[in-house]
Amino acid sequence: GPEFTRSGVPMGTPSYMAPEQALGQASAVGPAADIYALGAVLYEMLTGRPPFDGQSASETIQKVVAEEPPPPSRLNAQVPRDLETSCLKCLQKDSGKRYSSAKELAEELRRFLRGDPILARPISATERLWRWCKQNPRVPILSGAVLATVAVAYLVAWVWFESIYRQS
Repeated sequence: GPEFTRSGVPMGTPSYMAPEQALGQASAVGPAADIYALGAVLYEMLTGRPPFDGQSASETIQKVVAEEPPPPSRLNAQVPRDLETSCLKCLQKDSGKRYSSAKELAEELRRFLRGDPILARPISATERLWRWCKQNPRVPILSGAVLATVAVAYLVAWVWFESIYRQS
């Protein structure tokens, strides 16, 4: 497992720490944390930067725990979708959603290199939207309020026009 300082802060390079490791959950750190680290290295190979990089170690750890990494193709348009999907599967916050072993990851990458379909599924647009809403709760709340206001205004206008139509 990870080593900790006397203050309980996990030791290691924050950009490559799995969320469970960054949170100091020593009992939860295992092979899935290694898969995360491999995914972080792959991400950097594809984009030229780690998935999370803050001004300080604590800022980086906060990003590792709370944010989703930008898709590699957003930083490098030449990244193939299947390779991006495999990379992002390694970087899942939920350790149970990552590859279960380095062997499983290696087999997936071999499928990609052979041009065979990979087994990982890309994150759906709905799931991506849900994650974004969890990261940015103010925007959906504000959007919902605006949408509700527009719906009420539409309903009031419809009732008003309907009453005028019936009177004529």
